Amino acid sequence: DGSGAARVDDKFYKFTPDSGQSYNLVGIGWYSYGNFKLEPRFAEDIEVAAPPMVIEYHTIYEIQKTADGGEGDSPFVGDSVKTSGIVTFVTSYGFSIQDSAGAWNGLWVYTGDSAAVTLGDSVEVIGEVAEYYNYTELSASSADVVVLASGKPLPGPVVIPTGEFPVEAYEGVFVQFENATCIHPDLGYGEWEVDDGSGAARVDDKFVKFTPDSGQVYNLVGIGWYSYGNFKLEPRYAEDIQVVTGLNDSRDHLAVANEFRLMPAYPNPFNPSTRIRFEIPANVARDSKVELTIYNIAGQKVATLLSGKVSAGFHEISWNVEPTLASGTYFAVLKAGKQMQVQKLLYVR
Repeated sequence: DGSGAARVDDKFYKFTPDSGQSYNLVGIGWYSYGNFKLEPRFAEDIEVAAPPMVIEYHTIYEIQKTADGGEGDSPFVGDSVKTSGIVTFVTSYGFSIQDSAGAWNGLWVYTGDSAAVTLGDSVEVIGEVAEYYNYTELSASSADVVVLASGKPLPGPVVIPTGEFPVEAYEGVFVQFENATCIHPDLGYGEWEVDDGSGAARVDDKFVKFTPDSGQVYNLVGIGWYSYGNFKLEPRYAEDIQVVTGLNDSRDHLAVANEFRLMPAYPNPFNPSTRIRFEIPANVARDSKVELTIYNIAGQKVATLLSGKVSAGFHEISWNVEPTLASGTYFAVLKAGKQMQVQKLLYVR
């Protein structure tokens, strides 16, 4: 069987084996003429083994893409397949993977328990392709999930207009909407609707509970999902829902900044860069120097993004991480005079 040789004898049952054939054998352990051997008792103790099942490898694109590129089932539904990708989201009962950015390149892996994977893991998975109420997923045991490497960059979310989202191609895909206005804050069962001017798209609260404001503009990131007859975006974390501030209804004038505030970075977790937004009111802009600094978990300064006077209003600064910096938790610290605000950042390599 690959572990070393063993003898089989015909003391109780006469049998002529074929060279190269695999067998499943049962019998009594015996010793004679200087050798240990297995003595099958009956004909039923010698079973010709079926050839091992060959599980073929298929890309996520091959698993997801329907025959005509429209709505429908995976061409591999009911088949056991092997595939691979980068983990983009993890829950207690499954995780999503993606092998590149874009349509048809994301897949939900249902394990039923907490698989030992984290964001940024490169994994290989064996499972059965299923259509769970028309949502394509790979049903797998945690034992059939192999981590090949960790700390890999996450595939970037594909930015699409809301009107182009409700289609099969974005099931399981890491998707982003920009400047999408909430046009219906309560469709029932935690769902709401947004529109960036191209058409409406649903957002759901499967993983993140959130109450939107009608008319508010949002930047949204999440996993494409399908349930109860509708395609929808499922934000993964609270950070995936960003309120767009500093824009009036026509989206072409800055709003008046009236408080000292460090807003949630986006994206977060991130690799290799994140955008940090903050608000500076007129009195702070007039009287104080503003500093935006990054510290590691040991309290050591790793980057100074801003140090000096700034105008009143809303500001955004990108932090592009140096390649030598270790993955992990960092803190953005915004200071002006005696005021300070801190935000936790998660850098995933």
